[in-house]
Amino acid sequence: MAICSPASPPAGRRALLDGNLARKKLPPQDEEYVIWDTELPGFGLRVRPSGRRVWFVRVRQRGTQRRIALGAAEDVDAVSARKEARRLLGAVAVDGLPKKEAVKAAPTMREFVEANWNDLARHWKKSTRIRHRSAWMYDLGPVFGDLRVADITRADVIRWRDDCASRAEARFNRAVSVLACLLKYAEAIRLRPKGSNPCRGLPQ
Repeated sequence: MAICSPASPPAGRRALLDGNLARKKLPPQDEEYVIWDTELPGFGLRVRPSGRRVWFVRVRQRGTQRRIALGAAEDVDAVSARKEARRLLGAVAVDGLPKKEAVKAAPTMREFVEANWNDLARHWKKSTRIRHRSAWMYDLGPVFGDLRVADITRADVIRWRDDCASRAEARFNRAVSVLACLLKYAEAIRLRPKGSNPCRGLPQ
């Protein structure tokens, strides 16, 4: 049985593939070259001799490596390209595995947060990032960190809420909002079924 995983990029040019880099006029060369992302293995930007730049993700599926184009840099922004790359990597990781093994292949909340925090935090103010990180580290991580993203249920969240009864109300309300945000993003990159967020409608 072959384990599916993202292919490791070869040595070469590396950079954080964000909107700033995508807007730069990268110098074309006589031959096509690739810039690999420093944060998401397999995510890259192909620069062709014509100067055209194309996002892609390289995966290894059942022993075979292949590149999947995600769109030209002038048509697809960096954030969207990264999200799609992450989704495809996640889909390939469980493709062809028996159901029980597919569940095991899904990341824990701790793994998910560490892998995706920068993507989420870039849209928050500095003070918000600090508060949300604190909520994850002290209120959410110890409870949900070892649970797999796809396995967190409404019952888990309600049990945690009831255990928080003696804590400050504002602290719990902030933490539950952070958890809801994390699980919403997990839905967006297809690590959870759409509409499955167990925090939805939870009284604060």
